[in-house]
Amino acid sequence: MSTNNDKSLILNQIKIQLGYSKDSEFAKFLGIKPQTLSTWHTRNTFDIELVYAKCEQIDANWLLTGKGQILKNEENQFPSGELNAVKEPVQGYGDDAEFWKNEYIAIQKKYTALLENKLQEIFTADKSSKAG
Repeated sequence: MSTNNDKSLILNQIKIQLGYSKDSEFAKFLGIKPQTLSTWHTRNTFDIELVYAKCEQIDANWLLTGKGQILKNEENQFPSGELNAVKEPVQGYGDDAEFWKNEYIAIQKKYTALLENKLQEIFTADKSSKAG
């Protein structure tokens, strides 16, 4: 099963990242019953709005796709070390390599911000439809 479709795996990775060893502890942190968490695992789903709200340090793109870095990081929005390998200008390209590395980082930050805004729009629309 691919990571982006495995919500149960995403939940487990969040639990581990936040330092919880038991599902009951993680459920308490989320403000849900342990049975609800168990149901999410069984159904391979979760309340993305709740998880996103409670786990502010989790990267929105990772939460949606299961790809990239799990934690938000101001300096690097990429899977571990992909761009860190380019520390010196590539031979023959001078400063162009550093320039494009920085451009790529800037684009990824914008993309992450757009994803976070879209998530917020979805959550707001969902709350409005439930209230109305």
